[in-house]
Amino acid sequence: MKRCSFFYHFFFFVVVVFISCSKSNPTPTPPVTQPAKPTITSIDISEGITGTIVTITGTNFSTTPNDDLVSFNGVLATVSSATSTQLTVTVPNNAGTGAVTVKVNGNEANGPTFTYLAQLTVTALNVLQGPLNTPVTITGTGFSTTGAHDQVTFNGKPATVTAATSTTLNVTVPASAGTGKVMVKVDGHTATGPIFTYQFSTIVSTFAGNGDSFYADGTGTASSFDQPQGIAIDKVGNLYVADEVYNLIRKITPQAVVTTIAGNTGVSHGNQNGNGTAATFFGPTSIAIDKDGTLFIVDAGNRLIRKMTTDGTVSTFAGNASATSTDGQGAAASFKSPHGICIGPSGNMYITDNDYIRKISPTGVVTTIAGTGTDGSADGNGLSASFNTPWDITADSLENLYVSDNRSRIRKISTTYQVSTFAGSASQGAKDGTGTAATFNYPYGLAFGPDGNLYVTDGLNNKIRKITPAGVVTTFAGTGAVGENNGSANTATFNTPSSLVFDSTGALYVTDLNIIRKIISQ
Repeated sequence: MKRCSFFYHFFFFVVVVFISCSKSNPTPTPPVTQPAKPTITSIDISEGITGTIVTITGTNFSTTPNDDLVSFNGVLATVSSATSTQLTVTVPNNAGTGAVTVKVNGNEANGPTFTYLAQLTVTALNVLQGPLNTPVTITGTGFSTTGAHDQVTFNGKPATVTAATSTTLNVTVPASAGTGKVMVKVDGHTATGPIFTYQFSTIVSTFAGNGDSFYADGTGTASSFDQPQGIAIDKVGNLYVADEVYNLIRKITPQAVVTTIAGNTGVSHGNQNGNGTAATFFGPTSIAIDKDGTLFIVDAGNRLIRKMTTDGTVSTFAGNASATSTDGQGAAASFKSPHGICIGPSGNMYITDNDYIRKISPTGVVTTIAGTGTDGSADGNGLSASFNTPWDITADSLENLYVSDNRSRIRKISTTYQVSTFAGSASQGAKDGTGTAATFNYPYGLAFGPDGNLYVTDGLNNKIRKITPAGVVTTFAGTGAVGENNGSANTATFNTPSSLVFDSTGALYVTDLNIIRKIISQ
């Protein structure tokens, strides 16, 4: 019995000791992991309207979009995609301006302020028409107060924003805008406004020449001319100028690079055929260019029509230097005082020659089509009509001819050679009007514009005149004062403008004493 009692007490002692040891060495509890707090480093757009898509960059975002609670000024936004460092969200309706916040697993990060814009609208323009640089105030809602964020266009042409509030934009009308709707785009959203009627402005500038009487090659105003007369243009926009005093043919690229392509500056004058500067001229006055790029030059002092091919070879096409007006082919023909030249749609050339109008076929056959050979202004058919030292000549698309009859008239020669007075009268002046009610003072160069109107250099009036197909004469450019002032057409000045030609864009080039002027509408 004693032995059992001993074992019982011993077992009890062991159990107590084991339990005591267990309590003194409990199993450790693993630590609780706290979720990392999110941060916001930037937002890609700082202002916008309802529906604007904003990208939030930061750290510790949830990759499950629904676990990222994004608010704009306390208004919950929709998260469309999520990575641990980037959230794409949509600005909620009626958010108001305030901080952007992101909450993930109960931890919240504060970000930059987002400026909430009202819905984008354009309600009015303070002016509905005007030319280049017209200041316009656009009224509406939802504009950015940062002008660079407001993209304004007039008929699709970007305009410059000079000042911006949330409800008004001050802008200037861009060049060559044309007529069309005004549109405002902010953060990918677009509002359409009223139609703005664009009024084109005519601008005169100096394209080449510095005014010095010389023959320097160079670019733009680094070059010089001495009384350039006739001017023509090829298919790619190169200009060709008859530089009369130094007996040269000059070329001007569209970039205004001037070079001498024919004529010898070391020789006073001559009639030598040859290539480029090996050839010589004597007072060239007019140039025409055919569809193949061949130049035909009125070599007035030599009484010849010269031909210059695209490789620079100069030859005599018609005339023999005799001071008569004899019909014939090539060198069998003669000219008394040739001056102007044009090429009609048929390929025939037409020359003003003293008091005659001559025609030259593509094969060099010269015939007289109008004029009695004596000074006069009689209308009539062909050889019964008279002219008074006609200066220049041009052809319309039907090959009706128009002649500047030197002192004060513009004559028309129909395809049947019926001569009539198109505009001007015996009186010299600068009066606008229709037909014979208008006046000129030594009209020189003629050229049809892309608008179908006839443009005239009115030499001693120092103006460029325009004549509609109905014979309505207006002043296109020039104040009438002598000068070289550039600027708008109604403030620019000229000094005895001579010849003119249009390029394919509608720009007009004018030989004006010792410079080449350029006139554009924008």
